[in-house]
Amino acid sequence: MCTWILLCWVALGARAEGLRFEVGDKPIKERTSYRVFKEECRPTFADSFSISFELSIRGFDNFGYLFLLQNGERHTSYSLTYSYQNEEQSMLRFNTDGEANHFTALFDNDKLEYTWIPVRLDFDLKQDCLSIKVADSRETVIRDLGMGNPFVPDIRFGRYDYILDIPTFAIRNLKVEGRDKKYFFPLNESFGEDVHDVSGRVLGHVEHPDWLINEAYHWKLLHESHSLTPSGVVYDERRQLFRGFNQDSLWTYSPRDGERSGLPYMGELPVHLQLGTHFLNATDGRLYVYELNNLPLGDVTVAALDSTCRWEAIGTASLPVQLHHHTGFWDRRSRKYCLFGGFGNKRYSRSFLTYAPEEDRWDTLRLSGDISPRYFSGMAVDTAAYQLYIYGGMGNESGEQSMGRNYYHDLYRVDLAKRTVSKLWEHPMKIHRVPVRSMVLSADKDYLYLIAYPEYRSETYLQMYRMEVASGEMLALGDSIPMVSDEITTNANLYFDGKRNEFYCTLQEFGKDGQVDTRIYSLLAPAVSAEEMAVYRSQSSRGSWLWMVAGLVAMGVVGAWWLCRRRHTAGQPTEPSVEQPIEQEEPTEKQPVTLPSVEVPSAEGMQVVPAGANAIYLFGNFTVLDRKGIDISHLFSTRIRRLFLYVLLHGSHGVLSASLNEVFWADKPDDKVKNLKGVTINQLRKLLAELDGIELTYEKGYFRMLLDEACYCDYHRFLNLSARPNEVAQQGEALSGILLRGKFLEGDSSAELDGYKARVEEFLSSYFPLEVDRRFRRHGYEQVVRLCNAWLALDSLNETALSYLVYTLNRMGNSQEAILRYSAFIKEYRRLMGEDSPLLYKDLTENVPVPQ
Repeated sequence: MCTWILLCWVALGARAEGLRFEVGDKPIKERTSYRVFKEECRPTFADSFSISFELSIRGFDNFGYLFLLQNGERHTSYSLTYSYQNEEQSMLRFNTDGEANHFTALFDNDKLEYTWIPVRLDFDLKQDCLSIKVADSRETVIRDLGMGNPFVPDIRFGRYDYILDIPTFAIRNLKVEGRDKKYFFPLNESFGEDVHDVSGRVLGHVEHPDWLINEAYHWKLLHESHSLTPSGVVYDERRQLFRGFNQDSLWTYSPRDGERSGLPYMGELPVHLQLGTHFLNATDGRLYVYELNNLPLGDVTVAALDSTCRWEAIGTASLPVQLHHHTGFWDRRSRKYCLFGGFGNKRYSRSFLTYAPEEDRWDTLRLSGDISPRYFSGMAVDTAAYQLYIYGGMGNESGEQSMGRNYYHDLYRVDLAKRTVSKLWEHPMKIHRVPVRSMVLSADKDYLYLIAYPEYRSETYLQMYRMEVASGEMLALGDSIPMVSDEITTNANLYFDGKRNEFYCTLQEFGKDGQVDTRIYSLLAPAVSAEEMAVYRSQSSRGSWLWMVAGLVAMGVVGAWWLCRRRHTAGQPTEPSVEQPIEQEEPTEKQPVTLPSVEVPSAEGMQVVPAGANAIYLFGNFTVLDRKGIDISHLFSTRIRRLFLYVLLHGSHGVLSASLNEVFWADKPDDKVKNLKGVTINQLRKLLAELDGIELTYEKGYFRMLLDEACYCDYHRFLNLSARPNEVAQQGEALSGILLRGKFLEGDSSAELDGYKARVEEFLSSYFPLEVDRRFRRHGYEQVVRLCNAWLALDSLNETALSYLVYTLNRMGNSQEAILRYSAFIKEYRRLMGEDSPLLYKDLTENVPVPQ
């Protein structure tokens, strides 16, 4: 048996590309087949060449071919195969296929699972011998293979011809090299069957590919569950499973095999769960639950679960105030649980508190240095250096909620040995968002990985970022995870498993009555950005993908700017308690202006609610969801998006082909326009093929975008609703739902679309005053606030919108938010008008607003 010292890549510094071969229950014809060199691209090597790649075995209980090698048209073939021996061992073999075995290496399964190992084969054609080396095993020389010189390698990975049995494995960083020829295939494609070398040339072909980079960008839903009582979930990295609990039972979920098991407690959980706060004690391996506040004096507040699924009451210690959205960790050295920050009793906390289970007491940890009071902070632990990193959150210097709040983009280092707190940096926050409680520190300590989200938005989203510790520069990684953030108890967490090279995100959405929906997602490490996913999306220009990403970032910034103007307040009543109704004169009945008629699918034939798949959103951030519900907006480069919108907005009348030339390629010579237009049209059609119910057609010189009932478009729905002025009141809820996403064509400055934006804004300028006042008179205060936010996003200096918003927020008891919105308006007015606004806050809160 060979002694295997496996090459362990630092997961957070490795790369995410690769091609996976998986049999599973797939029919033979659907199994992955990869030809490294297409027939017309095969090189010829004289005297010597080498093949090297990284290999990862993803399933053990099987047998099959990894690759088959042939010299041109010669009949002799050479193969590398994998064989499962037993629960402890497996082997690799190099053979003259069907004739003789030349090399066999045994390895331990538990050391190999999900590990990338290097494989290298050096062929000496003059001496007719091969040197083979796998990982750090001893190099083995094989002689008299009858290879021939020169050699024209035809290399096939996975299924090919008579080769039907393949194991579950993955490869990446494939190299084929000779004296004067070098080919490197990073296998970093995200779609399609073309395989590129590092310079972008298409040299190979793969059938039924499974590109690993997609698992490093798209979060995969692993598990979801529902509980009628408050609950919690934590990842136990040592056991490589999730442990979830509620008031009645425990459940576990294993990402390795997807198995879920549930167990009732042996006895009762002595803590009455409200928030379900918890931690894993890394010293004894037990799960602890705790409640800081709001339990009767003397009730059990801390309990621990033992290996027999029995809870032990640990103590009754509590705090005088609740600390929502604090963050914490188990300190192995002191054998205490340490927490920081939080919000309760209208105050933000700056305290570091520790709890020792043996003493059942919460103590304040005294540190030199300080952090402003806050909650919603993220924390990462550097165990080796005995330090903490604390990032961001929301609060203010005074700690008083009534003084408003700031969103922080700052990073602190806490040295637990020296008991010091030091600020590393602080920058203005461009996009308002808060991090989840736990962050991940990279092995080289240069980066923090975190998940953040706009907590003020009810239907919000989680986004992962890589942040430089030294500078605070942030890069968005992976796609987003949708979340409903209606309750302050809703929370999410980030974990990392170094053995499996996977990030995990746990998400718990709390309901008003304590019920909880729990979801667990995974993302392959290292996670990648939208830019890395789009490398091969455009073949016509190597730089076009940069423009695509730039457009995505621009739209994201503008969209987030709108989002940060809205603040969702959890648990607020929709109607304040007031003794007297608002008295005001009934306004004369008016109707909003109508938009010019455009032929679009009728309301009866279209979906009337936003869809989770096959959907196109033009209000707010430009968004396209494919048939699987995956956001593919980033794949629309600037030019493709402009062309798509231009044709779509023309409705069923279509666009004359010649007019496209004038709008998009007026500066190009005629001999190039045809090619440019053809490439753009073909790219657009490929993207639209990812949706059902939409098609770009060409007939009699006109391009048309045809939609049927399978595809939802918010602009088409908007036109159908706004075309019925007499039914605006009845359709108000549906129309408001569209408008609350943001401005029409948010962030798009294309001149050819200005006419459409102007017509929409003209309609809304008459719609908003009537609809807001209608909701206001009927005491629909929460709807008034939401509509005013959309109104101000359209017209940031609209005084009527501000008057309704400030007055309503005060009536709802949310004076803090009213002050913030008034202050933002005053700053914007001064910036744009060069003078102070005549509006006084006192007048806005005392005078009942009236429509203008």
